[in-house]
Amino acid sequence: MPFGLDEAELLISRSLEECLSHAYIIAVVPGLKIEDFSNFDVFENVRDMMTKSSTVLSMPNILSDGSGTTLGIEQFENILKVHCNAKEITVNGVDEGQVPYYIDTRTRLIRVDFPPLGNTSEARRERLRNYDLMIKKISRELPSPNIAVLFTTNTTSEADMNDIADEKEIIKENEIPDNPKILNVNLRGKIRSSRRMIFPDITVFDKSRYYEWERNKKRGLEDASKETERAREDETWLKKKKKKIVKSSSLYRFGEDGKDVTSALFNRDFLHDNALLILCVLSLFFMIIFFDTLKLLISMMMVLFSRQKKTKKKKKKEE
Repeated sequence: MPFGLDEAELLISRSLEECLSHAYIIAVVPGLKIEDFSNFDVFENVRDMMTKSSTVLSMPNILSDGSGTTLGIEQFENILKVHCNAKEITVNGVDEGQVPYYIDTRTRLIRVDFPPLGNTSEARRERLRNYDLMIKKISRELPSPNIAVLFTTNTTSEADMNDIADEKEIIKENEIPDNPKILNVNLRGKIRSSRRMIFPDITVFDKSRYYEWERNKKRGLEDASKETERAREDETWLKKKKKKIVKSSSLYRFGEDGKDVTSALFNRDFLHDNALLILCVLSLFFMIIFFDTLKLLISMMMVLFSRQKKTKKKKKKEE
């Protein structure tokens, strides 16, 4: 079934505020439609990342209020900045070299704004293939393999509710075979062109996705399935977290943390990001002090010389 806009934003926000990744790539593709995902071959790298990822969140259809409202991408960025102390890097979607080299452990938020897709089918496929390659190049520039990618759009399109919300077309869990290769050819073609699923071979028909299984650890799927069965009805992760969020002092407003106010001059990130401005201000300050001091000294010397002249003239008159 399709997601409501508020529901989709809640799910994404809850997953982001956990801060489980070292880098977050938010890729925005204007004009992206559900039909574009039927071209499996142009998403070679994105699909490879999804296959290797332990967590995949797929939202084929998100219903807005009809006024053109889309996902609150800025809201997601603020969550990462506040909860994860992420440093934002903006890339124009053409040059992957805009991602600077770094070796520190601070979380990075990389916002990639791709150009709009073309009008013809071939033009859209070619651009999506380039965008897929761009995400691969950007991820290779990062020092950590622990990366989360949000591939979305900032535009809306018309949807046929009869096509995307028909409950009769829902595939139930017990209808999915253990081996996806058992599916007949007609059903495979129908699923691949469906407007209700994104990469169904990964998100729907891979039954290992139904279990809490960390694919990057040497742990068997059977152990994961037992733990998942015990926690299948547990939806506490959707609730608002009560944990104390540790934020950088630069993200606190004055007195918000209940502690003494800390000057921004003792914040290393602030000093690094504004080093040139601080240097100019300090130089101007010391120049003002220097010239004022010099002016004062000159004034004092002039007064002293003036007194000496007066004293000499007075002595001459007395003689």
